[in-house]
Amino acid sequence: MLLAGTLSALLAMVAAVWVFSLLAVYSPFSPGVWKSHPHVVVYVSEAFSYIPFAVLLGLILWRLFPSARVLNALLSVAIATLIGVAPAVADLRAALDNLVALPEFSITYLVGVPAVVYALERRRLTIGSSGP
Repeated sequence: MLLAGTLSALLAMVAAVWVFSLLAVYSPFSPGVWKSHPHVVVYVSEAFSYIPFAVLLGLILWRLFPSARVLNALLSVAIATLIGVAPAVADLRAALDNLVALPEFSITYLVGVPAVVYALERRRLTIGSSGP
């Protein structure tokens, strides 16, 4: 199951980066906004590309793992993140430095996906225990 979760996480991350690259090329922002507020454009583009895939991945992982869902989701995303960063650098230290250099991506997936799984699990437990 962890392998399926890791593959799902890798696919979601690749799709998010692909959408982000499309937003960079076919930007809905005017050149004036790009020139005056480039950081805002980048952050909004990252939010539009990373967050939907992180939520979707959280839903997929929540359905995939029958027990220890949050831990398995965190492990799947952590392994997928390390696999995704590993080809770019040969050294583990450089890979971890690369993750620190991309906090939006790292936080969205390493914190956001397990948070979505946790919220879904809490919702399931709350609804299941409320009774008639």
